[in-house]
This record gives sequence, structure tokens and C-alpha cells, in this order.
Amino acid sequence: MSHRLGSVVSVSPTRDFRPGTGSIVASGVWEDTFTAAAPMVGSTKFLILHFVGVSLFAWQRLEVVLGNGDTDVFTAASGPDFWTRPIKGDTATIRFIDGGLLTGNAPLTEYGRGEGIVRNGINGGQDISVTGGNANGDAFMLDTPYVDPPFFSPLGGCPPNTRDWANVATLPAGVMRDVARSSGILLEVSAGKVSSCSATLIGPDLILTAAHCLEAGGVIASGSFTLDYQTDASGNRPAGYSPKFHKLKALRKAGWETVLTGGALQPVAGDLDYAIIQIETPAGGLGVPPIPIRADLPMIGEEVFLIHHPRGAAKKVSRKATDPGCWVQIINYNRIFFGGDLDNGSSGSALFDLMGRVVGVNIFAGGCPTTDANGVSSGISAQTAAAILIDMATASPPATDVDVVLVFDNSGSMTLPALGGGTRIEQAREAAALFTDLLRTDQTHRAGLVTFSTTAQVVQPLAPIAGNKVALIGPPPGRNGGAIAAIAPAGMTTIGGGLRVGRQQLNSVVSTNTKAILLLTDGLQNTPPMIADVEPELGNTRLCIVGFGTEGSLDGPLLTRLARQHGGIYTRATEGLALKKFFVLSFGNIFQTGIASDPFFVFPAGASSMAPMPLSVCDEESITVVLSWKNSSQALILSVLTPAGNTVTPATPGVFSSSGATWVYMRLDLPLSGEREGTWQVQVTRAASGGELVAPSPAEPFFVTVTAVGGPVMRPHEPRRRYYTGDVINPQVVLRYPAGYQAEDAKVTVEIESPTNGTGNVLATAGLGDATVVGGDQLDARASTLIRLEQAQGGTLIGTTSNIHSLFDDGDRDGDDALEPNGVFGNPLANILRFEGNYTFHARATYGHGCTGTRETMWSAYASVGIDAAATTVMIIATADAGSGRKQVTLRLTPKDRYGNPLGPGRGDHFDVTGTIGSTPNAPARDRGDGSYDLGVLWDPALAPQPGIVIAQPDRAPVVVTPAGTPSAANAGCPLWVGVLLVILLLIAVLVILLR
Repeated sequence: MSHRLGSVVSVSPTRDFRPGTGSIVASGVWEDTFTAAAPMVGSTKFLILHFVGVSLFAWQRLEVVLGNGDTDVFTAASGPDFWTRPIKGDTATIRFIDGGLLTGNAPLTEYGRGEGIVRNGINGGQDISVTGGNANGDAFMLDTPYVDPPFFSPLGGCPPNTRDWANVATLPAGVMRDVARSSGILLEVSAGKVSSCSATLIGPDLILTAAHCLEAGGVIASGSFTLDYQTDASGNRPAGYSPKFHKLKALRKAGWETVLTGGALQPVAGDLDYAIIQIETPAGGLGVPPIPIRADLPMIGEEVFLIHHPRGAAKKVSRKATDPGCWVQIINYNRIFFGGDLDNGSSGSALFDLMGRVVGVNIFAGGCPTTDANGVSSGISAQTAAAILIDMATASPPATDVDVVLVFDNSGSMTLPALGGGTRIEQAREAAALFTDLLRTDQTHRAGLVTFSTTAQVVQPLAPIAGNKVALIGPPPGRNGGAIAAIAPAGMTTIGGGLRVGRQQLNSVVSTNTKAILLLTDGLQNTPPMIADVEPELGNTRLCIVGFGTEGSLDGPLLTRLARQHGGIYTRATEGLALKKFFVLSFGNIFQTGIASDPFFVFPAGASSMAPMPLSVCDEESITVVLSWKNSSQALILSVLTPAGNTVTPATPGVFSSSGATWVYMRLDLPLSGEREGTWQVQVTRAASGGELVAPSPAEPFFVTVTAVGGPVMRPHEPRRRYYTGDVINPQVVLRYPAGYQAEDAKVTVEIESPTNGTGNVLATAGLGDATVVGGDQLDARASTLIRLEQAQGGTLIGTTSNIHSLFDDGDRDGDDALEPNGVFGNPLANILRFEGNYTFHARATYGHGCTGTRETMWSAYASVGIDAAATTVMIIATADAGSGRKQVTLRLTPKDRYGNPLGPGRGDHFDVTGTIGSTPNAPARDRGDGSYDLGVLWDPALAPQPGIVIAQPDRAPVVVTPAGTPSAANAGCPLWVGVLLVILLLIAVLVILLR
């Protein structure tokens, strides 16, 4: 945001709120206080606390008293990282409510401190590097009367250096006063400061503000909104004043496309500047009506007014006291230039007409409106509401030009045999060549090739595809040469290094094209730089990832998260035909084309033709039909039948086609010879074997994928970054036209291919073998063992099963909290993720009436073993006296999920361990190779009856596990009363024997 209301202060050392801190105020309730450090000058007006690394269990909660009659309540569902709403003054009361286990904690790491006017308000305008500031964020009005800050910006007034606004309480009854009730201030912490913007309620739980108010990535997480921040007519604190703040919940729509770059949301395209944010609301709503948005443009000379919070000040109304008032002076489709008064912090406030309708959103303070000799207007201006309404119903058009770098794994493990014959490198080269061949040479696409093993190198620099295609894949026909065909495997695996060099290639040319990377890898990173080192450098690069290998040779959780974080998809292929299909799917994702059809087939042995495959075409402008098969010894033939029955072949005039050893495709721009809408048919044939003594052609697997330009696009929608067994999964997809509107009469299903076993089960039974080196590539013990088991079995270790589920867009069953259908289809599903492994989702949609179209999309997600407290076993296998009444205990931990599946060996890096009260892990977990881990714990029996540990996994609530039952006296770590009881029972038993 645009100005400074206060500081962000680190809490060092971190204040850790947990059972045992503060004082007990009720059974299981620990209460403590936190007082902020005083600013060097001035005073603290409010606090916004930031807790990071929080560990709360289902029976626990953290309460933060806000000082205005409200209390923030956080539970395990709040996650490990959260901000409070603003807290009155400089001191917060914090309660930790525990269920009796005396574990869990909530570290306070930093806070935002709202401050009053300091240094007489002089800090150089917007210069936030200078301590102090010309703002007064006294939202709770600790001081009365409220003191307006000095307003210094000369460009915020018309004429310059003037301010003509008043407290809204001075307004007479009528439209302006009514509108003011629905206008408010947004407070947030980001970019090293506390700041604000103005906003307006436009729905029961939606506010409208400026998109540039979201300049920092933490605005939604730390932000809150209030309608109450205003004085009485004399500038005093109103009687009973106690402002209610509402947490920002989600960004629902932004008026410019934004990407997360360097921790901040940055605009990348467009001339709009607005944002719609959902807020949390109390039962019964906010008690004020939302403001309607005007659909048409105001007229020159029409009177308008503002309700805003300049420099975080109490609510103001801007309306010129002299005729003709605050009037519209210049207007175009996107901008209203008007003679108003505003300042930093007024951004996002609505511009209203005299009927109380929103006509714009304030975005720029540039002095009085003017138009130069070239007809370019400038000055105080607002984004027009008319443009906002249109954009709310639309989306940005798809990118047609792309700079893409293929980042290709050529580590030594690519020499391994691939399922279905050949080696991994041979099958990967074919898939990469098909992807490259699909790139259109009649547009400004650029392509390049980077390979990585022990190091990464540029094989083919990024250059226009029109001149680079032959260098990459060789000339037609065949497309079996060039740089891709020459890739040879050897060495270790630096995935991070490949991504870094790929991004450097994208930055090597000045271009407005979309930047994209297609990453192919078959293994686990083992050489720096690692992905975590490089990921911040990727910025807004779209990243699609294809994993090539089996369950044990890929880091599925990491690759899933990485692709989703950067706007792409992750898919995993175990053999070459599926690999080529996923490269075509990645082509569709990168180039923002729809997938109209995407089936697998098997050509029967001896057959010369397949039954035609129907293809419905409605409003597509171009379709590309891709046919690919498994074996280069076969030659399949592609043709297409039009709705009128005409045959289209690669030789048909006006059709672009190309082919390789195992693929052929045709691109048809529509209409073709006047034909478009209707049912087309894709025909696949092959030449019949000749002669009586020639063996019939064998069965041949193949697929047909049809990509489409025009019509709706279906994409996976905001999936979670990590999944664990036992989680509810919602396979959401978005089905919308590029303009943003929904497809009519859409019906969507998803087929989920799930593993029928987990690698943890396999390895717990087989045991963990030794690490190996393949082609100079170091494979860890887990991957090496799984590969050996796969080779011994002659195929994949893990079978799969598939089930089809309906997806909905009705506001109740799709899981997106939308009140109305919005083109997002979903269905929260339980008990799907039953085994660790890769889950493949194939969504299929039909839409439209009159002409029924089709769309498909596929993606993969990896589910890790979600460690469950009830199923996980812990045994005490050894104790020793550690002095001072403490015991050194060795615990044997066998992590399992709720279904009884073990985490398995080789997974010691997939969980972290801390101790419960009285227990401190003091030796790293030792992998025993059978799914169990030995852990050394220093235990104080005086503090807890038995040792215990807390197991944490990323993005998941931690679990507490303790040894089953009560430790025996032989463990020498049991409480005294247990030992005495056992001795008494032993004496009774001896006495009974003697009496016999």
C-alpha cells in the first residue's frame, strides 16, 4: 500500500505461548500478556500480532483478546501461520486453552505496530525509510479529540495543496450519509510497514478496493477491514465507540493480472486497477447494506463524491463546497478524471454519484485533471465502475505467444530400462521432440533447450522457433535429429541448476511473451543448487513438470507443489507413450489451449482400421489432432472426416501437418471449406500386412489428443500444495471461456486413478537395501531398492484402480464457498487417498445446448503417508540413568497412517520430532530399514509420567505419540507408585503359592 501507519517489529527472542507460560486462570487455561516495545517517538495505537510455527492440536485453541469486546480464536484448522485482527493499545492478553496433555505452542515472531503522528508529521511524504510519519492510525481513538495528520502531497488536491473534506458525521441525513455507513478502511502489515487503503462494501461479505492496494503478498493474510472508524461532528470519539474489525478472507477478483514476485504481487498486464476481497462476517451480517455498482458511465459535469480514509485518518467525505461541486471533468472507458481531493490511503475508495452508486474506484492522485496537446489525460482519477463490471464477468485473453525452455534431465539414471522397452533417455527424447514439433512457426514463440546432470548447460539458446525448430529436432520428415536427439545421459542430478539456467535463458531476451519452463526429470535431486535455492528466482515463470519414473524414483510431493506454485501442472508417466501424452497436455497448459479429447486406445492385432472416434466441434477456431503410438516399427495413419463426410488428410490444402517416428498431427483452422459446427470423426488406420507368410501386425497402443483454440478452457483449480493419506481431496476444475464467462449446461466428471498399495508397505516388508550409482548418478537407498524390486518383478510394483466421480458447480457441493455457480466444479471426497503414491485425475466435461462440446484435462498429485497418532506405535526399548533424576530413553517409533500403512524406511527426512513436556529428543532418529526408527529422548519423570514426542509434517497438524500402556518397573523410568504397586502384587502372588 501507499503510506506508512506504523512499524513492523520482530520479537526477539520469540515469545512462545504454551501451557505453563503465564498463569492458570481456569482449568486448562493459561493466560499471559504481551506488551509491545514503545516506539522511539509517539505512542502505540494498535497491534497486529503474527504467530509462526504454531502447533495446536484438535483439543486446543489460542485466544487473543482484542480490547474491543472481540476475541480472536485460533485452532489447529488455522494452520501454523496466522495474524490477528488489530488489538487496541500496546498490550494483548493471550490465552492458551489446553486439553490436558501440556503440549503444543504458539510462537509470536513479529507484530505490526500502529503509531500516532510523530516528528510533527514530517517524514518526506511517502518515504517509509524515515522513522516517523505524517499519518495517524488511531483506529481505536485512544486520543480524543482525534487529531488529523498533516496532508502534504501537493498532487492530491484540486487546486494543488488544498484539502476540502470533512468528517462524515457532519453530513446531513440523505444519500451521502447512508453511503458512508458502507465505506471503510483496510489495515494490513506488509513490506516492512503498517499501512491502509479505503474500501467499500459491495456484497454481504465483499469489499471493493484498488488492486495496487495488494502490492505486497501478505495483505490478505494480515489484513482486516472496519466500517466504524469515524469521529463525531466535532472530531471527538463517539460515545460507546468500539470498532469491529473483519479479517480479510480471500482475493476473489483482481482487475489486473498479478503474479507473486519477490514476495510481492506485481501487475503484469492490463489497464485496470481494482480488487474484490471476501471478508469474514459475523452471524447476521454487518448491519449495513452493500452499495450497488453503476453499469453506465457518468457524464461530463456530473457531480460525484468520495468517502475515504486519507493517510489512515478517520472517515472523510470529499465534496467541493463551491459550485459545481466535485464534478467529472474528463472521462474515457477506463478512467474518470474529476476535481476531487484525496491523499495516500484514499486509494481504493469508491467514487459515488448522487444516487449513491459506485461509479469508480480511486487509483491516482495527480493534481487537477488536464489533457495535453496529444490528447493524453492525467490528474486525479478513478477506475470506471463500468469497466470493472465487464471485467468481473470476464478474464484475460489467453496468451498466444510464449517463450519456453525445455529443461531436460540427462543424469545417469536416464540410462535405466524403461517400461515397455528401450531406455528412459530414448523415450524422453521422443516426447520432447513431439512437444517441440507442435510449436507454431507462424507466431513469435521462442524455444530453447537446457540439460542438467551434475551441472546444467545451455544446449540450444532461446531463439524464435521458426528458425530454431530444425536445430532442436531436425528437418521433416521424421524429426529425429537435432540437439534433442543428441542428448546423452551421465552424472548426478541438479534439478535446481537446470531451473536456474532455464530461467536465465528466459531473461536473456527482451520480450513480452509469456515465460514458461517445461521440466522433465526422472529422479531425485542430489547435487546443488537445489530446488529450494532456486525457486525464488523463478518469479512469474509458468512451470509444467513431467516426472518420468516409478513411485520410488521421484519426489512427488515436491514436484506437485512446485508446479502448482508456478501456475502449471504436474504429471507422472511410467512409460513412453504416457510420457508423450503428458508432453502434449503440457503444451496445452503452457499455450493456454483447450483439450477437446484425450483418450488412449489399443489397435487390435491384425486389424487395419479403428472405429471412427467422434469429435464435437462448436465454437472452436482451430483444432490440432495429435496421433501418437508406442513402437517406431509401426506406422499409423491419421485422417479426419468432416460433418459433411469429406475426408481430411495431411495432404489436404489448408491443413498444416507434421510427423515423427511415432506421431503425426494435423492442425485445422476453422471453418475448413465452410465446415465447423457439428460432429467430426477422427479415423486411425494402418497399412495391412501383405502376403500370406507375413505375420499379422501386433497390437499397438496409441492415443489421440485434440487441442482447441476457441471455446472454453478447462484447467485444474487451486489444488492444495501437499496431500496426505486420509485427507479429504477436492479435485476442482475451472471451465470457462477465455473472456471469463461460464460454459452453459456443463456436466463434469473426474476419473481418479489411485494406487492399490504404498511403497512404505513394500519396503517395510522387503527391507531397505543399499544405495547405488547408475551412470554416475547417485540413487539413495530407497529409490535403489524400489528399482531393484521393480526389475525383479518385471514391471511396476504398485497396481492402480480407477473410479469416476461427479463434480458440481452449485455453491453447496463444489467446496469453493461461492453463492452462485461460477464455473468452478468440485466435490470434496473422503477416503480416496488411502495409500501413499501418485494419484492421476482425468476430468471430462460436456457443455452447451444445441451443439454439445467437450473438454478434458489431466493432472497428478502425490499423497504422502499422513502419520496418525492412534496407528503409530512407540516402544521403550532401553533406558539409562542420565543423572538429576532424568532418564535417557530409546524409543522405537513405527509411523503409520490412519489406515495402518507404514511410512516405511528411507523416510526419516519426511517428518520432524520434538518432545512433549518433560521429554527432549537428544539424538537423531536412526532408520532401522524396516519402517521403524530409533530415537533418543531425555526424559524427566518428575514432569511427565512417560516420555512422549510430537511428530510434525509440512502443512499438517502435528501429532503426539507416547509408548503404549504405562512403562514397567523394569524400565527404571516409571513413577514410584507404579513400582510399589508391582512389588505388592508380586508379594501377594508369592503368598498365594506358599499357601497352596
